[in-house]
Amino acid sequence: MVKEFESSKNFPEHTEVVPSYFDPNQLAKEGFLVMGLNEKLASNIMNYRAAGGKFRSKDDLKKIYGMTDSLFQIIEDYIIIQAEEDKSGTANENESPVTILFPFDPNTIDDDSWKKLGFSDFKILNIKNYQKAGGKFRIKEDLKKLFTVTKEDYGRVKDFILLPDSLTVQALNDNKLVFSDKSNVVVEINSADTAQLSQLKGIGAAISQRIVKYRDKLGGFFRKEQLLEVFGIDTTRFKGFENQILVDVSLIRKMELNKTDFKEMTKHPYLEYHIVKSIFTYKDNKGSFSSVDDLQKVDLVYDQLYQKIRWYFYVNEKRK
Repeated sequence: MVKEFESSKNFPEHTEVVPSYFDPNQLAKEGFLVMGLNEKLASNIMNYRAAGGKFRSKDDLKKIYGMTDSLFQIIEDYIIIQAEEDKSGTANENESPVTILFPFDPNTIDDDSWKKLGFSDFKILNIKNYQKAGGKFRIKEDLKKLFTVTKEDYGRVKDFILLPDSLTVQALNDNKLVFSDKSNVVVEINSADTAQLSQLKGIGAAISQRIVKYRDKLGGFFRKEQLLEVFGIDTTRFKGFENQILVDVSLIRKMELNKTDFKEMTKHPYLEYHIVKSIFTYKDNKGSFSSVDDLQKVDLVYDQLYQKIRWYFYVNEKRK
């Protein structure tokens, strides 16, 4: 069964691509997969980097085998090549300072943090003057109100702004608008759609789409910390909405361990090809799995992996 699959396997086409800003010299393989690139292309990028290759311009990505023109057009505007540093530790002449992207609240960060995000001293001064005059950023797009903030600036940082995409008007009292407070929203993450997920603090449209996409690949979440595996969600962002989410494990979509075919099993994010091969070798030798616990007997399934994948399988007790 395993040999038949190996002789006829075809790498899958790219799934729906949901790009986010990334540096191809630094992004981990999982990040490329979450964006929608297929396994082969992601591996080719990793192999190129492992061999000492470096992406010095966006067009360098076109050289990677498997990168089609149509795919490159989708991700081109999201590619950020960070400036290299010379031997003295300063940025190369005529190059912009290295940009470091991280979740932030534009109402509270200091000048050094703005600089790390790629904003010049002049732009930072404009932001500070706006705040001194009583200006406040309530939604992400408020940052675009400042004339010094370009479309490129906003596009670079928008997925990292810890503000809602919009405010919902709840009431009108004494000519003052009262807005909804995102911190009061509670969401069940195995059933929520993108609109509901966008109500979480620090989660916008792009990240909510990536959550749903990753959830579909997994079959569902068994613990809230799995959201940290979604590209764009780090510890800081996660802690901002951690107490707003619930997990209903009964909604997890499971695979029948004895009936799921090889190719289908390899699509699961936790199951690499060699792991699935080991599972099928065990099944070929034993005839079938009597319970999900039998996965612990598979050579390459270590305990930490078993504790994760056991949520995504079941064994039909009525089988003969």
